[in-house]
Amino acid sequence: MNAKVRHTHHVLAVNDLASAVAYFRDKLGFEFRFAVDGWWFLALGDFRVMLGECKDEVPARAANNHSYFAHVTLADIRPVYADMRARYAEILFPLEAKPYG
Repeated sequence: MNAKVRHTHHVLAVNDLASAVAYFRDKLGFEFRFAVDGWWFLALGDFRVMLGECKDEVPARAANNHSYFAHVTLADIRPVYADMRARYAEILFPLEAKPYG
């Protein structure tokens, strides 16, 4: 198969769409793409996320497992990290070199 992936969308169910959108936009630096009935589509460069309001969904943080994550490879994480720190995003661990690169 010669399928070429053009982009991906990461889908997150959120309890409060307005709060989630504000965090992604104001703290993480995502840009608005478009919105439709309970969904917001945002992007940080080529990284795309779809936030869907699901008021009764168990938040990923409360699921207590690793079922909700995205692995993203960047050419240089330092400017992204600095921008998110400047926006006061919640960062659980500082940026550091790891043995796996």
